[in-house]
Amino acid sequence: QILTTVGYGDITPAFPRGQVWVGINVIIGLMLYGSIVMEVVGIVSARIAKSIETITEERIKAAASAQDSDVGQPLKDWPSMKKVDYKPMAESAGFFVLMATIGIMFFYLKAGENKTLFQATYMSVITLSTVGFGAFTPITEAGKVFGAI
Repeated sequence: QILTTVGYGDITPAFPRGQVWVGINVIIGLMLYGSIVMEVVGIVSARIAKSIETITEERIKAAASAQDSDVGQPLKDWPSMKKVDYKPMAESAGFFVLMATIGIMFFYLKAGENKTLFQATYMSVITLSTVGFGAFTPITEAGKVFGAI
């Protein structure tokens, strides 16, 4: 239930240390899913790059035999495109932390919700990761609307 982000609510951690363990596993699971997706993207882009290289080599050979100097020049310098850009990942992680912080502050500070800081943190992480066990739920109407958004 944790890694598939289903969370039916029939099985929930009963003790705080179990909730911490589940929260950590949810975050690690999401990172593993992201890693798998990036591996697949890497394999696909490597195959595309190989295909482009093969096509470029064929065009160069054709240009050499036709004595045409314009054909065979690559439109883009693909070897220089292999730089890894960590900015999108950092932005996504920053956005997740920002949203979790907003959720924590709301559920901890909102009158009527009566959540401890730990419960608010657990609820925010579980909700943002789309697991949603149901161990802690919003009590007020404002909390229900906030949790749905």
